[in-house]
Amino acid sequence: MLSTKNKRLHKISELFKSVEKSGISTKEYFAKHKPFISISQYFRLKKSYQKVGEAGLLDQRHSGNARKVTEKQVDLIRSVLTYNRHLSSADLQNDFKSQWGIELSCGRIDQLRRQFDLTRVKPNTSRQEIAQFAGIEIFSALAHYVGIMDQWEVTIQQRLDQVKQTERYGDGRATGDHIYARRRNGTFSPRYNRIARVRQTKFSSVEDKVKDKDFSRLSLYKRKAVNLSRKNLAVLLLPLVTNNGAVRNLDKPLGNALRYACGYNYRNVSNVNYFSHLTTIKIPEF
Repeated sequence: MLSTKNKRLHKISELFKSVEKSGISTKEYFAKHKPFISISQYFRLKKSYQKVGEAGLLDQRHSGNARKVTEKQVDLIRSVLTYNRHLSSADLQNDFKSQWGIELSCGRIDQLRRQFDLTRVKPNTSRQEIAQFAGIEIFSALAHYVGIMDQWEVTIQQRLDQVKQTERYGDGRATGDHIYARRRNGTFSPRYNRIARVRQTKFSSVEDKVKDKDFSRLSLYKRKAVNLSRKNLAVLLLPLVTNNGAVRNLDKPLGNALRYACGYNYRNVSNVNYFSHLTTIKIPEF
């Protein structure tokens, strides 16, 4: 009784003989008789038989697929994957090629990781905040150390206390059209700008403008001491964040430095209003 291997050799040999004796072309023979192998496989086996004889007709599938890496290289790859589980497949691909001359695709590396149960373990990364303008904190610390900020706060507080003792504080004087004076975004409304008194005093001195003003309505009296200190620090740092006046607006990238120096990123309009209130109570003259 013939073995499975010998049966295969016998069937293929008989097919070769049958095609040669048929007297028709191979294509016509396969279309008519439909043998157990395809015509492309027939030509491949016949070419192999002419080169190496019956050994070329043997089924090589039991030997496994053709491999680009040897068994030793597979062991090497396993070791590298074991001790470098944090590396990405792209990094491993470069290492294999540069150090050992092994060319593998990223997909093949991922396949080997699954095969060896050595999937990637991403390292724990510590989140670090990159602080821009870090050097500006030196000036902030220096201002507190030499006592500039304390002196400013004492001066402003003394002036606020003095204003409280005047008749302009809390007398309830009319300050114009309260309902239509300002829009929600803080700008003056057209109706307010058309008031005759406002138009007449538009270019008047500060003294003339504030003579009918109720100082108790100033936001300076509503701010906490820590907020005033932060505002004063922002004022002190204006030469740094404006390049000594080269930049006329704080709403620029350089103005963001106030966030790290003062703890708050003041807008330009906020500082303008603060200067306006200080001028109203005559801090520059105090």
